[in-house]
Amino acid sequence: MRENNRKTSEQVGKLIDAANIQACAAQKIADASGRNAAAAESFSKSAGAINTQTTKAVGEFTRLADATQRAAKIAQDTLHISERAYIATGSPQIDYAKNLITVPLVNSGHIPSGKVELVSYEATLNPDKMTEGFTSFEYIVERHKGITHLTSIPPGLPPVVSIAFPIPKMSKDRLNNGTQLIMIVGTISYSDGFPNSPIQRSPVCTSTVYQTVAKDVYLAPCNAAEQLPKFEAMDWSGLTQEY
Repeated sequence: MRENNRKTSEQVGKLIDAANIQACAAQKIADASGRNAAAAESFSKSAGAINTQTTKAVGEFTRLADATQRAAKIAQDTLHISERAYIATGSPQIDYAKNLITVPLVNSGHIPSGKVELVSYEATLNPDKMTEGFTSFEYIVERHKGITHLTSIPPGLPPVVSIAFPIPKMSKDRLNNGTQLIMIVGTISYSDGFPNSPIQRSPVCTSTVYQTVAKDVYLAPCNAAEQLPKFEAMDWSGLTQEY
């Protein structure tokens, strides 16, 4: 694109130089023919016509250069949108044997991401009885903040990067009778793989949900916009680890 703009600018410059040379020549001839008013007027009109044509040519070249730049920008933006890395969480899994919740990080784009940082908050709550939408922090029995740094996440499935969150107070019995809630929320900040591209962000929010009919527990998405500010406002002194 820069090469095309340079060539266009050179062509416009040459046209302007040629027009100036012709206009100066016409003016000199007109001056030399000062005694002949008709000749002077004719030469003056010729110079004016040359200037008009040159102005039109410059305008056309400018319009073409602008159109070329716009087309190149659209093509560049389209390529960026279609090929860039898109990082989000996959389907989390509960491991009762190891007291872990594993959250995969998925790149659904077409190129590897740049650096990735995951800031996560985990909390386990043991209320006497679970109610829909329950998030009262007075029942927290353990909580942790983690900061995870990754060099890159490649595209494709299955995901090759998963984050394991230790849940020391996890209780299979409490989870399955509706008296325990585990929440993991946070933010993924990452480079989308293109140079000079701004840092992208995607939310993390998953929680256990007790199904009263099936009497079973599963992990489901939660509202990050609602929950994340609550977790961020808490004091995490002594409860933060970097990986």
